[in-house]
Amino acid sequence: ERNILNISQIGLDLTFFSIVLFVTGGIESAGPAFLFLPIIVSTIIFGVRGATIVAALSGLLLFLANLFYAAFSSVVAAVFLETMIMFLLYLCAGFFGSYLLEIIRARDVLLLEQITMVVHQLRLLYLPKQEFRPLALHLSLNTL
Repeated sequence: ERNILNISQIGLDLTFFSIVLFVTGGIESAGPAFLFLPIIVSTIIFGVRGATIVAALSGLLLFLANLFYAAFSSVVAAVFLETMIMFLLYLCAGFFGSYLLEIIRARDVLLLEQITMVVHQLRLLYLPKQEFRPLALHLSLNTL
């Protein structure tokens, strides 16, 4: 149920931003910049696979918008070159965002392990004397 909600939200974002893209004039407007937002969100929620799929969909929507506006333009090749560059930027944003997210998650796991170890050590320091002596003896015998 949660994935369906996330997918539908990203789908609505893509739909809204593609409407903005069609209304404002394709690649010549600020519309293509808005398509980075669903890519970033899908990177956070779904990782590399989600970012790649949404980046490809964003590139396809940009291509369709530019195909529509290329009929009215005299420099069709330049419009499609710009479209391909934006598509590659979308893919790079997805991959780079996924890479950064994996680094952050790995650091979070390491930090949680360190916190758990420190909490365990603090608990050992606050043990009453009756409990601490047998534990200290047990630990010292194991280290020998």
